[in-house]
Amino acid sequence: MLHLADNGQSAVLVKELVFILFFSLSALAIVILSFIGSSTTILAADEEEDFEENSLIKICCTWGIDIADGILTYSIVGDVDAEKKEAVHNAIQDWDDNIESIKFEEVSSTQENKNRPDIQIRFVNDGEQFKDEGPETAGNTKTRLDKSGFIDYNTIIIAEGGLGKTFNIKTIETIAKHEIGHALGLGHANFGSNLMTTKIESAAETISLCELEAVRQANSWILMNENEHDSSPSFPEITTVICES
Repeated sequence: MLHLADNGQSAVLVKELVFILFFSLSALAIVILSFIGSSTTILAADEEEDFEENSLIKICCTWGIDIADGILTYSIVGDVDAEKKEAVHNAIQDWDDNIESIKFEEVSSTQENKNRPDIQIRFVNDGEQFKDEGPETAGNTKTRLDKSGFIDYNTIIIAEGGLGKTFNIKTIETIAKHEIGHALGLGHANFGSNLMTTKIESAAETISLCELEAVRQANSWILMNENEHDSSPSFPEITTVICES
């Protein structure tokens, strides 16, 4: 399980988590890259591993003080056509409409040069352009944690297609929605017919109550705190949310 509550114990440790969404039968579900000085360690978690008997979603990470104002900024970079931008906007709007206390705010390239957005989104032509994950990759999210182990920022990459096929706009919207889930602190689900599953073919197109509850639990210090004026970042007490069948 990914439990990051102890990440802040080392001032020299910076972690970058990479979540990969596949569109073919690959066993690799999650890759964690840990950078300590110049050394790199790569650990892989096999999605076939039965980590629980229940249907559940893992909690990966927690936002820190950057989310205290209730705003997450994002930008879409590169030469992206209007249809794909709209797909990303629709995906973000779906999350925006369903999560109280958090609003997404798009920043321009000019603003981005001054302040790095919380979430940066870009496209690649196909899975072949992912450096390490392989041609069957539909999208990935790299989550950089700060020295205390809280989310610092996210970089999302979405493939326009792969293995000889081009994704339609609805599929791109689903990929974007899945990756935004990671940016909000979610890991993967261990079952299909869910937005956070590892395979795009079996991914749900809508955000379920289980995903919303997982986001609330991941960031419970602010989203479940009745006294908004008396809260400081803290890690959740649980690492998974069980979903009703």
